[in-house]
Amino acid sequence: MPKSIIKNLRINLYDAFAHELHGGNVAGVVYGEAPLAAELMQRLAAELAAPTTGFVSREPND
Repeated sequence: MPKSIIKNLRINLYDAFAHELHGGNVAGVVYGEAPLAAELMQRLAAELAAPTTGFVSREPND
């Protein structure tokens, strides 16, 4: 993965549907400045090992 892109990402992992820490399902949210290529998003989601991973970025004209 390109290191310059990875450096600019913020990644949060959440315990979804949990009443206690480390319970429920792990969900990942990846925040970036620009949209990522589908292949890169798939690789990041696999690396995070979170069953559900979402990606948030700005629209190019924002």
